[in-house]
Amino acid sequence: MAYQPPQFNQTPNNPQQQFYQNQQFQHNGFQQPGMQKPAQALGEFAPPQPSVPQQPNGGVYQNGATNGAHPYSQPPGIVPQLAQSVNNISLGSRATPTQQFNQAGHPGPGYHGGPLTAPPQPPLPKQQTPQEPQFSGLSQNVAQSPQGQQAAPTTGVPSANPPFIGLPGGAPQMGHPGTPQPQAQHQIQQPTPLRHQAAGFPPIPGTSNFQQTAGPPLVNSGNFQGAPTGQQQANAPRNFAPGPNPPGAFPPAPGSLPTAQGTFPPAPGAAAPSAGAPGNFQTNGPMPGAAFPPAPQAPTGFPPGAPGAFSQGPGPYPQVPGSQGQYPQAPGAPGAFPQGPGAPGAFPQGPGAPGAYPQGPGGPGAYPQGPGGPGAYPQGPGGPGAYPQGPGVPAMPGMPGGYPGGPPQQRQQRLDPNMMPSAVQVIDDDSTRTGIFPTGYPHAELPPLVSTFSFAQDQGNCNPKYMRSTLYTAPQTNDILKASQIPLAVVISPFAPLNEYENEPPVVDLGPQGPVRCQRCKAYICPFMEFQDGGRSFRCPFCHARTPVEDAYFAHLDHTGRRTDIEMRPELCLGAYDLVATKQYCKNGIAPKEPAFIFMIDVSYNALSNGMLPILCQNLEKVLRNLPRETGQLESSIRVGLATFDQAVHFFDISSAAPKMLVMSDVQEPFVPMVDGLLLPYNEALPGLRAALAEIPKIFAQSKTTETILQPVVQAGLDALKCADRAGKLIIFSTVLPTFDAPGKLKTKNDRSLLGTDKEKGALVPQEESYTKLGEQCVKSGVTVDLFIFPNAFIDVATIGQLSAVTGGSIYKFQYFSADKDGVRMLNELERHVSKKIAFDCMARVRTSTGIRPITFSGSFYMENSTDLELATIDESKAFITEIKHDDSLKDPASLIQTAVLYTSMTGQRRLRILNMCLPVTADYNQVYRLADPEALTTFMLKQAVQLNRDKGSSEMKESLSSRCAQFLATYREKCSEGAPLGQLILPESLKLMPLYVNSILKNDAISGGSEMTVDDKVWQMELIRGMRTEDVMPLIYPRVMPVSDLQINDNEEMKELPKPVRAGSDFLDNSKAYIIDNGVILFVWVGSACSQQWIQDVFGVGAANQIDTETGTIPEKDNSHSRALRRTIQLLPRGIRHRKTYVVVEKSGLEPWMKKYLVEDKSGAANMSYVDYLVDIHRKIRDLIS
Repeated sequence: MAYQPPQFNQTPNNPQQQFYQNQQFQHNGFQQPGMQKPAQALGEFAPPQPSVPQQPNGGVYQNGATNGAHPYSQPPGIVPQLAQSVNNISLGSRATPTQQFNQAGHPGPGYHGGPLTAPPQPPLPKQQTPQEPQFSGLSQNVAQSPQGQQAAPTTGVPSANPPFIGLPGGAPQMGHPGTPQPQAQHQIQQPTPLRHQAAGFPPIPGTSNFQQTAGPPLVNSGNFQGAPTGQQQANAPRNFAPGPNPPGAFPPAPGSLPTAQGTFPPAPGAAAPSAGAPGNFQTNGPMPGAAFPPAPQAPTGFPPGAPGAFSQGPGPYPQVPGSQGQYPQAPGAPGAFPQGPGAPGAFPQGPGAPGAYPQGPGGPGAYPQGPGGPGAYPQGPGGPGAYPQGPGVPAMPGMPGGYPGGPPQQRQQRLDPNMMPSAVQVIDDDSTRTGIFPTGYPHAELPPLVSTFSFAQDQGNCNPKYMRSTLYTAPQTNDILKASQIPLAVVISPFAPLNEYENEPPVVDLGPQGPVRCQRCKAYICPFMEFQDGGRSFRCPFCHARTPVEDAYFAHLDHTGRRTDIEMRPELCLGAYDLVATKQYCKNGIAPKEPAFIFMIDVSYNALSNGMLPILCQNLEKVLRNLPRETGQLESSIRVGLATFDQAVHFFDISSAAPKMLVMSDVQEPFVPMVDGLLLPYNEALPGLRAALAEIPKIFAQSKTTETILQPVVQAGLDALKCADRAGKLIIFSTVLPTFDAPGKLKTKNDRSLLGTDKEKGALVPQEESYTKLGEQCVKSGVTVDLFIFPNAFIDVATIGQLSAVTGGSIYKFQYFSADKDGVRMLNELERHVSKKIAFDCMARVRTSTGIRPITFSGSFYMENSTDLELATIDESKAFITEIKHDDSLKDPASLIQTAVLYTSMTGQRRLRILNMCLPVTADYNQVYRLADPEALTTFMLKQAVQLNRDKGSSEMKESLSSRCAQFLATYREKCSEGAPLGQLILPESLKLMPLYVNSILKNDAISGGSEMTVDDKVWQMELIRGMRTEDVMPLIYPRVMPVSDLQINDNEEMKELPKPVRAGSDFLDNSKAYIIDNGVILFVWVGSACSQQWIQDVFGVGAANQIDTETGTIPEKDNSHSRALRRTIQLLPRGIRHRKTYVVVEKSGLEPWMKKYLVEDKSGAANMSYVDYLVDIHRKIRDLIS
């Protein structure tokens, strides 16, 4: 097979989001696509009133940050159990604030940091998602005063006085467009900044406008919130479609509210509701205090479709042409109880209704908080919830009722996934941060998402690719971390690859005296050291000790106290740099030699029969041309060696063109039979290597050996590197379980049935400890073991994988390997693996400021004590995580974290890589949530889930993760959004996707895989996750899904950007298109059954989808625009953690159920919830925690 290796060095603020029970999303107030805004005519809605100036919040850190908006829409007639307030989702919480204007042209609170405009979102089937223009504006927080003052209106945002749970739309609202609303003073811990209200009934085809009837002005209460002039409203909270009044409906009873027994007469001066507007006063059972049961035979809703469903009193709101069933804009925020002076049409407490809404002082007709508080209108037992769904919308039974703790509603509506927070939308919004990312000084800045192409400008804090924290502020006390359950953890990838716009850390040689360090805590010199005494000493920011400066490092200070040579000292102005280590940092005081790679290849019958041995021997020479080298090096300094094994180990002397093979058959006490001629630089070894690789398949062509060894092979390779006094790697190619009678012999076992059960952890532990102990010996000598395995049956990755797990190696698994199908992928994996930039014989330590310290570590390493991590090697794709906890409260205004990695470079030079990060200290929960990094937090939780699953079992792990996620959000609600009602799910802007990500973690095969997969598969995925970086975790947890059938590249054209992704759910796939689904390990090309025949012909060369060859797993190369576009799209995908294996899946084919497991927003299996269901479950947990 021809394999062409690639050329060298070529590589392919904190607003909150809220959900309302039994309430729909409100429209964002901007005109929908395809709608024409009618001109203002006489007798229509009054023009919008100027907004009331908001009180300043004293800084963007108050209440988290500021507001933005995400556009969502919902089909009419769907009444979800949880709904979302979409006008307060930030599009980027950290850019320069500007003023925001709403659709009516008057200024309103917004978010700061969002883009000025956003591209429209493509419409989903049968639904259009309106996209509003984005303006950035500094948010102002408005709080509800105890006397019932009203917060500034917003779409779906809870007021400080909560709405009443169980009522559609909350408690009645009062207000006239001309009535000024009093503004409350700012309080720190309040719900998010609020927007102007824009809501109403959804337009239903075939319905007429409101009918004019005689009577008093209509009260704008509860779910009857108005819309801007001429604006059709797609989403309204807890609304229902207008329709005719059926028998037994609410008759127009002027001056009264219908009840089962009679009516409540209105108080003097209070207007009655118009006919057909019973919304807030319909209940399904007895209520505490005063209740408003429905009239006899009253229906639970109005069937849609017929005109004349709602009547409106003449009042100030005349009919609006072109608006279907709308109510006009009212100043009141939903659920607020304003002290509306002079507001007409109020409902004071009627006779016989204790506990209702008494009239507030000073405001005739106002609705202050009644004695009943939130929940005065509970869900009646047995009654159907809210209003029944429209036709054709499936119900989703079993959801919690609208009233916390109350009985479940008999008939619940299916929540629309479009209304849930969208990872695709968040990623798209964050793309506005593309470009330069200043890392910040003195405090580290919250970095862009890993999906955003940015290049870091080191200003004193290191590139987030090297160190990424879950929190970009350090909580002052442990109580904050304990209450929120958000860990302070750092994902550390010391040798992460940088893009072409970023600079590698400079190498600094400080001469014979070596690196400058604090004499007490041994922290290394960094930009946060404070020089004193005219430059004669410096104060350590970690332990506050003073250290004298040696004469060779002395420099005077300028008038600002900075050293005059600071610009020439990278270690004083950069967050990441390398220091050349002196001999005292070397083993035995001797400088190390260049590292070496030894390739040890299985030559048993199994390796010959599946084609692995021939294809590897044919192409290994080409692969080794890409051995890693330092920047500026023409040739790699890495030494190479060659050995083979079956039931003995065969070493090759490649120092001449006629190589010699020496056999080591003592498997009980393995040794290396030679040293000279075994490890040579690539150019010197090339003639002998070429000859040996040509002879190996011939020598073992007649081999019938099926049982092999493994542990003696590793022992012999380790001995070879120790004798040569070199650090390095053993790259082992093995095909079968080592069952030969030798040390490390393993037994076949079948524990597949235990997967997915509470007894699963028994299947995931090693058979014996000898492989783990051998790995520890390898670490001590700076030797890593990489495994390339090619099993056709059980090979016990749980046991042999410990060799890689302890030494910092990697496992590459090719199940049922076939040279024809998998050969090129295997060679690409090998070439990429050996070409990675890598550090050898490493020792890492994380230091922190006084008051906090690293407690736990996770990754591929070995620890003999509680502070030092020993890593035989660490390459650019590896990371480890440390969790930091408090010893005491933090006294300083900033907290520092420094990672120092002592390593041997690829040229054999001993160096120290120093990474620094400085976090501001805070006691404000708002700042903790505003500066949380959801992706680093997801990485931490994924690795914690894998460890918990291995240690304690799946049930305990799932409960632990879900409880922690609920605690994140419950604490936010308690500390940052106190006034919100219990029935609302409030999500912090920074962590609004955590329910989605946690649910995706729980669905991952490494966590929830059951007996449908093998034990080896599951353990391999667990080991893969062990050393993953954040950049690789995110697509694994939430795969990229992109439409590709509409793409074309004509001659002389170039495609430089990937198509816009869609959400990872089957509801978002159109069967008339084709998509790629990528998680960094596997790539699916999904072809819909109604996909264009022309596209199928151009790409696959067949006439129909059912004729596509799905067995080969390759995309044919054809010279046409569609084929070029698909192959170019795959080429543009970010580099995955593995070379992706490609599957072509046709809709309704046998592979489709497996592929749909990667659509993580869907339900997959009986034990895994859909995203929507999980959000409901998290909401229930939050209410349990609070109540």
